[in-house]
Amino acid sequence: TGMGEKLTNLDARRDKLLQKKPQMKSNAQDVEALIRRKEEEMERSSLTIQEEKKRLKEMKQMKDDQKRALEWENDLADINTKRSTIKDALRQVYESLEAVKRDQWYAEAAQALSLSQDAVAEKKLEKVDEALQDLLSTSLWKKRLRTEFSVLAKMDRAPGTRSVRLAGAEDALEIAAAAILALGPVAVRRIPIDAEQQQLLIGRGGSTIANLQDETGCSLDVKRSPLNQLMIAGPAVAVEQAEADIQDLFEKQRKVELQIKFDPEQRGTLLGKGGSTIQRIQQESRAYLEIGKGDDCTVKISGAQACVTKARNELARILHLDAASVKVVDVPAGIMDLVVGKGFEVLKRLEATYGVNCTRLEDRTGIKFRGSEQGVAAAVNEVNETVERERRVEEVLQVESQHVGMLLGKHGETIRRIERETGAVIDFKKKEGEGEASSMQPVHIKGNKEQVMKAQEEIEAVLQYNAECKVELKIDPEKDKRIDPGMMPLLIGKGGEEINRIRAATGAAIDAGRERESNIFRIRGSEEAVNAARKAIESAIEANKRVEQMAVLPWGCIDVLIGANAANLQKLEAEHVVQIDLPGSNLASDAVCSGSFLAIATSMSVRGRKKHVEQAREAIEQLAQANEMQIVELDETDSSLLAGLCLAHSELLSELGGRHEATVCFEPLDNRLRLRGPDPYGASRELEQLLQQERSVDESLPCPPMQMELLLASDGEVLLQLQQECQPAQLALQEYPPQLMLTAPPGLLEAALPIVQAWLAEHAQSVERISIAPELAVVLVDGALSALAHEHRVLATLEDGEHTLSLMGPHKYVAAAAAAAEVLVRQYTPEVVDIELSPEEVTLVQIHLRALRAMHENVQVDLVKAEGKVMLRGTSDPLALVQRELEALLQEAEECAMQLTLNCAQLDRLLRAQ
Repeated sequence: TGMGEKLTNLDARRDKLLQKKPQMKSNAQDVEALIRRKEEEMERSSLTIQEEKKRLKEMKQMKDDQKRALEWENDLADINTKRSTIKDALRQVYESLEAVKRDQWYAEAAQALSLSQDAVAEKKLEKVDEALQDLLSTSLWKKRLRTEFSVLAKMDRAPGTRSVRLAGAEDALEIAAAAILALGPVAVRRIPIDAEQQQLLIGRGGSTIANLQDETGCSLDVKRSPLNQLMIAGPAVAVEQAEADIQDLFEKQRKVELQIKFDPEQRGTLLGKGGSTIQRIQQESRAYLEIGKGDDCTVKISGAQACVTKARNELARILHLDAASVKVVDVPAGIMDLVVGKGFEVLKRLEATYGVNCTRLEDRTGIKFRGSEQGVAAAVNEVNETVERERRVEEVLQVESQHVGMLLGKHGETIRRIERETGAVIDFKKKEGEGEASSMQPVHIKGNKEQVMKAQEEIEAVLQYNAECKVELKIDPEKDKRIDPGMMPLLIGKGGEEINRIRAATGAAIDAGRERESNIFRIRGSEEAVNAARKAIESAIEANKRVEQMAVLPWGCIDVLIGANAANLQKLEAEHVVQIDLPGSNLASDAVCSGSFLAIATSMSVRGRKKHVEQAREAIEQLAQANEMQIVELDETDSSLLAGLCLAHSELLSELGGRHEATVCFEPLDNRLRLRGPDPYGASRELEQLLQQERSVDESLPCPPMQMELLLASDGEVLLQLQQECQPAQLALQEYPPQLMLTAPPGLLEAALPIVQAWLAEHAQSVERISIAPELAVVLVDGALSALAHEHRVLATLEDGEHTLSLMGPHKYVAAAAAAAEVLVRQYTPEVVDIELSPEEVTLVQIHLRALRAMHENVQVDLVKAEGKVMLRGTSDPLALVQRELEALLQEAEECAMQLTLNCAQLDRLLRAQ
């Protein structure tokens, strides 16, 4: 300790001496040479007393500086010498202390690892990083090295020579060193944690930190006050995951409280409708939010750290608490509603477009914007433009009094349309000071600039005061006798309806008036619009001329045309404002359609204005098309068939007529069908298809002798069963020529025909021959053959010297008889089975051979020792039983096998006993 203090004092003296180092421009020899040159120069030159004093003073100063520099160098050399001496002494002390510490460490390792001190070896891991040393210094790894690898670790943290020293048995050192090097890159993170976080991390009884160490594989060391620090050490990837898990633990479980402020106008935004916004934030973040009451514009957020952070971020997003720019735009009260929009839709659009928050101030004098500088600037600019655009103005337009009605339109529709489309307010009331008898009517237009401008354009579009083309069109009844003097009101229409229609269609302004000589239309507008309006008026004149035209008389629906007491005809005349004269009489007669009416069958006269006459003729043609009639004559068969269908389905004809919009009337006594409607032919075609489907047709199938014999059996059971399967189709058997007759409508016939064809195929003549053993032939001769033939209704005979069984008959019966015969073959035909045996199994079978023969007398069991096999001979079922018993015996013997040494006498006695 004393040498360390001395070395510290010497270091302090050296630092202070280095700070006072004299400034030497030259070394000592150069200074002495310079002084000599100055002395020689003084001797050679004649100087004044003042100059000489100055020179002497400079030389004295140089000598003093040189003296101080030499003294400084001597002092520094002395200090460095003393420091070297002390450092050498300290090095010797440290080396001796290090040797003592090493001996103590070996003794400690020997005691901790239960080894003799001579058995303790050391291994040094060179060039390790600080992170690995920190990891191995943790309590977790100290315990692991001691328990799992039986070694102790000591860190050398000297800069440049960082290493890890391991002490223990030699084999344990190698294993431990390999495990440490296998860790790969190691990382260490130090995280400051407070007392609450320490409790959360450690958990009850250290359970939480223990679980985290097990799950992450990292060492977690908590340094309590005053450090309040957590060190995470382990593989780099695991350290990152462990830190994330710990931070997640802190965020989820740590309780915090935060208070933020908001502006008074943001209270509604914060609360939402019925408190929906604040409730949503609480539900999504799981934090508790408390809003200040009255003038207290604060929100207190409490809960877990993560929940509070989430709630705060959501509030910051909604209220733009972190806005880079906040600006207020003054808005006149009169246009505030236009600026914010209905239901604040304009402000909502600005928020969505520019990503800003828009809030109307509580005193309704302006709007506050919050958000980025760029977004706020853009939103403020748009609102300022809206304010400027929506400022109220008023313009006065002079309109000729005769054009006021044109501008108003029917029931004011035109002026209301202009107001609706432009948003301006148009007023026709005269103001004070404006003349009452003037031919000009002032029109006051109020609104913003854009609305007023649009309204002026729309009014000009209606009145066409500045039109490029103006034309007058005169109507003179004297020149065309078909034009009557009262046509002008028809051309104008009721309430100007017709003239307004032409105005709307052509875009021209039209004035209609009377003069002494003729009626005049004045047309204004573009050249194209004027020409179109003139053509439309000329067309209207042509359409209103009185004419008489002939129309085809619809005899097929004459009853519908006239109606009871001519009511339909009178209605048609009233609807179309025409007069219709039927051949032979007219409506002025008391007896309609009498006299010579029946002698005329071609046309009728329609009189009236041309447009009405054309409409009436078109209505008559549509009536004729809608009531076209078709009469279908049926034969007796189809009439009866249709009557049956109608009885079975009472709504048949009405549904048929509904599908084709026709009326269908069936007269069964006259075998006649009447159809009337727009498309009676479609209904007729569908009815013909229906009758075609219901007409019965015949189908014949050849019947071979075998099938014919079955069907002609005395009991008739086969024929009756086939007829039942074919129902509702009818099946008949014809003997000459032999065939089956099917009768049914096409739809039913398609279903029955495959049934009959399948039956004929199943019962076609078939022959089956089966080879049999002599043993089975004896059984068949004894009566089994006749029983087989009788049971399956086939002819059964023995052929080829009773070695072949022949079965003949219908295919279906022969197949069943053949299956029964196969059962007999397997039952009576002997088989031979050989089972290979090992020497031990031969001995075992020899022991049980007599018992097997006794139990199964109908099976021959022979043991062939020379070939190592047993031969079984017998019929199928008994043979299989013996085979299973023998295989079970061998399996059981194999599972329970054990070896016993026997002499020949014992073996012979054992065999005789069996």
